[in-house]
Amino acid sequence: PTDHPHYLGGFNIMGGARQVLSNFDAILAVGTGNLFSSLWYEGGSPIPEDAVFIHIDLDSWQIAKNYPVTMGIIADPKQAARDLLAALEKRMSPGARRDAQARSKEIVQTKERAREQTERQLQAEWRNKPISPLRLMSELKALIKPHTAFVGGGGTSGSGALAAMIDLTEPNSFFGGGASLGFGLPGTLG
Repeated sequence: PTDHPHYLGGFNIMGGARQVLSNFDAILAVGTGNLFSSLWYEGGSPIPEDAVFIHIDLDSWQIAKNYPVTMGIIADPKQAARDLLAALEKRMSPGARRDAQARSKEIVQTKERAREQTERQLQAEWRNKPISPLRLMSELKALIKPHTAFVGGGGTSGSGALAAMIDLTEPNSFFGGGASLGFGLPGTLG
């Protein structure tokens, strides 16, 4: 869910996965399918050369399909995540726990700063004509009811605003068109 304190958003479809991942020495991808996809070809792998890359998916076809892995695990992503958490809880040293708590606090603070920046940007754009995507999503947020599903079409003008303003807290609450224009209306109708 996007309202989880550690959720910082997905990768930008305009690229930049390599830059985002460059400081990591281990990457765990759980049930991700199309990993690190970008609208533009960036060349090479976004996975740092010396990083351990572990990919867990129920579908063996997805594992190592796009990038070589250090370890591929065929498992139900939800159960695998539970098992990993249980193993970590048993094996983490006190020092590792302190480090993890410090990283957790940093992530929460990063997310809060991003929300504050979005709010400042929203206020700065509030009276823009035509209406800004950020204001549109803010207005929609005030009107939507629980259990609402969103269907998106191709394009990039509204996706960032939707991600910044509307928390998707339930499974299957967003259906994207895979960057194909015209998906929204037929996707909504079924």
